[in-house]
Amino acid sequence: MATVYGVNADKQFVDTPSTKIDASAYRGRLRRCSDTYEAAASTAGTIIRMIRLNAGDVIDSLTTLRTDALGTGVTADIVFDPEDGTTDVELATNIDVSSASSTQMNAAAYIATFPYTCLKSGWLCVETADAAATGTILLDAVTIEN
Repeated sequence: MATVYGVNADKQFVDTPSTKIDASAYRGRLRRCSDTYEAAASTAGTIIRMIRLNAGDVIDSLTTLRTDALGTGVTADIVFDPEDGTTDVELATNIDVSSASSTQMNAAAYIATFPYTCLKSGWLCVETADAAATGTILLDAVTIEN
């Protein structure tokens, strides 16, 4: 299992020194956070860290996941991965991202716990499941900052 970063998350938190990105693309005034990742045969169980959130931030039910058709049998989970290493919180599970008909979905349709309040700082992630994924993954989160 691998942990990789979305394009904007890599610029902001991994590159040294960090590459500043446009404020509207990451935690901007509208509190809409967005990131993409280009999966190239990513194995099932790959965790893609996409949006960093602070303790107290609230992930709203308007959060969406948009993808290409990622391949036969591929599903995805949206998880919150606390930075302190405690257990991930599964927010939306078994989202069908295998075909063209599954190119955009409201994450709230898959779980009743939205809105979700982050108790700790951490990452909003997409985890590929069930099969290798190839294609573009876009996570668009609407958050309310505390």
